Amino acid sequence: MNKVLLFMACMFLGMGIGMLFDHTGAGTILGMGIGLLFIAFAPSTPSSRTLRTDMRKIIGSGRLFLCVIGIGFIFGASRCLV
Repeated sequence: MNKVLLFMACMFLGMGIGMLFDHTGAGTILGMGIGLLFIAFAPSTPSSRTLRTDMRKIIGSGRLFLCVIGIGFIFGASRCLV
């Protein structure tokens, strides 16, 4: 699956769930955080179906940066809900 479509799907899914609970902004940010985490761990080739968990590959390819941003969005959205 295209990584951009995966990110957009998570973002809009979060927005829809946020609308159900009257927290559209927080739901969107939460969806973006989850989408960034999915992008970071999505296989780069379509034929590879296993998730990469080798830390050297995560750090070397900038995936650690996406993980940090994604986790930051998730924590930021959870603080908006309280």
